[in-house]
Amino acid sequence: MKSSPSLKKALFNAAKKVPSPDDGFSSTFDLWLKRNADYDEPTLPYIGYLGSGSDFAPFMYRIGIPGTDILWTFDPRLSLSSYPVYHSVYETFYLVKSFLDWDFKRHQAVARVWTEVARDFADTTILPIDCVDYVKEIRRSINSIQSLYRDNMNEHGITFDAMFSAVDNLTNVATDFHANVKDMDLSDILAVRKVNDQLMLFERAFIDPLGLPDRKFLK
Repeated sequence: MKSSPSLKKALFNAAKKVPSPDDGFSSTFDLWLKRNADYDEPTLPYIGYLGSGSDFAPFMYRIGIPGTDILWTFDPRLSLSSYPVYHSVYETFYLVKSFLDWDFKRHQAVARVWTEVARDFADTTILPIDCVDYVKEIRRSINSIQSLYRDNMNEHGITFDAMFSAVDNLTNVATDFHANVKDMDLSDILAVRKVNDQLMLFERAFIDPLGLPDRKFLK
């Protein structure tokens, strides 16, 4: 599973509603957690970052629309670099039916998770987008960069103070925003529309019209 961090809770909630296709687990969420827990938050399944090489890329990295890539994959403990027959002539219906998913229960589970996510977005008054989760991933990324390059940056007199200060401010704003949403009058149509517009445009606020150096379409 890969996704915008702001959609994590929506994906978790959807997976909890779908029965596990494998025996021994009550839901797809439980199976997912058992096989691939997050290394920083072991009580939650792992969700990776979306790359730039698929159909969602123009939406995410050019206009700031959150996206997700829901799939059933091999056990990460197998340490495979990729699905072995991906994009090969051997990736056929016969392969799936005979060896991978002979009863198609895993295909069905993925489709049902997608359906639950879509239904959640269609039916809930407030869109299930979480800004706090997004900020957590920003902080995690900065911590990772700091651990890798702190010494090198210190040698050049560069600190992470401004970045952490900005993330602290964004954390406070995002936390207050969601606290206010919990207390808002959901019968106020204009207030609901305002909040949903803010949620939909949240990731777009990080778009740089000029793009990255030498990668102008990654904004």
